[in-house]
Amino acid sequence: MAASGTSRVLVVQDAAFPAELQAAVDARFRPVISPGFAPPPGLPEPAQVLLSASHDAVTGDVLDAFGGTIKVVSNFGVGYDHIDEAACTERGVLLGNTPNVLTAATAEMALALLLAHARRVVEGDARSRDPSLTRIDTSWMSKQVAGSTVGIVGLGRIGHAVATRCLAFGASIAYHQRHRAPPDQEASLGDAAWCETLHALLASSDFVVLCCSCTAETRGLISSAQLSCMRPGAVLVNVGRGALVDQEAVALALERGALGGYATDVTDPEPLPEGHALLRAPRCIITPHTGSATVRTRKAMLDLALANIAAALASSTMPASPNQDALASKTA
Repeated sequence: MAASGTSRVLVVQDAAFPAELQAAVDARFRPVISPGFAPPPGLPEPAQVLLSASHDAVTGDVLDAFGGTIKVVSNFGVGYDHIDEAACTERGVLLGNTPNVLTAATAEMALALLLAHARRVVEGDARSRDPSLTRIDTSWMSKQVAGSTVGIVGLGRIGHAVATRCLAFGASIAYHQRHRAPPDQEASLGDAAWCETLHALLASSDFVVLCCSCTAETRGLISSAQLSCMRPGAVLVNVGRGALVDQEAVALALERGALGGYATDVTDPEPLPEGHALLRAPRCIITPHTGSATVRTRKAMLDLALANIAAALASSTMPASPNQDALASKTA
């Protein structure tokens, strides 16, 4: 916490950052750590800011519990499906997020997951440590990204970055989203093929990477029906949100051999409870939502999150806010 006697604004965080990042918060504000954003008792003054570090839900009830004093909710991340944007806007609370700065790191994670599955890295590591292995197994085979088709669901900033990296590996790019990308963007991705329907993308791709945000329309986007459309042996990679897929259906498809593999940096919930079907499923790689977890990226994310707070408190334009235009139109 910042030194006592400062006039810095009180900020409630749902979790602490690593020490070097937390120091940046302490230097500018007076942070109080409160998991779940429960209003801490005995606050020296009303809280004006919620800083979302670990995806605890921010609902209308959470905002109301602070007695109407919250001015801004600053999200440490680009996705904010855990924050009720409508509730924020209704109460005049600004919402900030951190787009752009985590694009490269997240795209790298997508490639790491894709390559780990394609080349069976996790299995190979375990096999190499097996004392019963006495000679190289010439029957050991894996997939090659070069010459394959990688289907991207959501060709936004992250989706485009994933596509450029896959293109560099010699893959052909297909993509699905509501509207076709501009011709110059398709050309920059090796004449990427737009699939008007998700079915068409799934049926034509060797690897499918989910890069879209989780909304009411995309929640449960991949279920048993969609999995049955995928090519035999195809691999599904998820760097969007866990709720984009029916996780039980994915686990069942893996058990039955209908899905070649699933690699995800996101689950629903996070972490998965002990005994969850995905934790038992074969050919499943799970990482703990660390796509943006590089020193450089996390610092840039926090810098932007704090800049959003400072701008909101100063009634200035926030660098990144999904609802500031809506709030401005309400007060105009």
